[in-house]
Amino acid sequence: MRELIVLRHGETEANVAGIAQGRQPYPLTETGRAQAAAAGRFMERLAWRPTHVLSSPVARCVESASIVTGVLGLDSARTNEAFTEIDCGSAEGMAFRDIAFKTGFDQFGGESNEQLFARVGAGLDALPDDEIILLVTHGGIFKAILHHLLGVRGQYWLGLRCGTCMRLEKRGPRHALSHLLHPEEVE
Repeated sequence: MRELIVLRHGETEANVAGIAQGRQPYPLTETGRAQAAAAGRFMERLAWRPTHVLSSPVARCVESASIVTGVLGLDSARTNEAFTEIDCGSAEGMAFRDIAFKTGFDQFGGESNEQLFARVGAGLDALPDDEIILLVTHGGIFKAILHHLLGVRGQYWLGLRCGTCMRLEKRGPRHALSHLLHPEEVE
């Protein structure tokens, strides 16, 4: 893909409570809906016009994508399983403060980070060339995208919050991060 715009879904009650959501269908809060609308307005102001809109099939992403495509006047997003949040296994629904994990959720019967990176990498590699793609997804997928497209390694978390948006542009054979914005920066 020529450009990839990635938006983390808006806030859910589980985000507020610090709960590992995994693939559970937590709906957006009013703040989450406002974050998605603000992201759409921000993209509109900067004339970011995706040619394709993809979403994780999880409800919070589908709802966020619907709000953004409505603001931008685009067709509905297509869902893509490759960009579903990491499988948290038995840790889904648990408070993050009660979970000790460094390599993913494989110790809970879910996915390891390496499995997540492989799944997301294959999904990215299958995207059409020379397109501008908006992907509405999850924090774990952000991490896997940075790993695959920029080669970021190790244990890291960029302080991603609900509503965080990034834009990667293809420059020669590689992608470069041109924007990384937190929700309060997209108003």
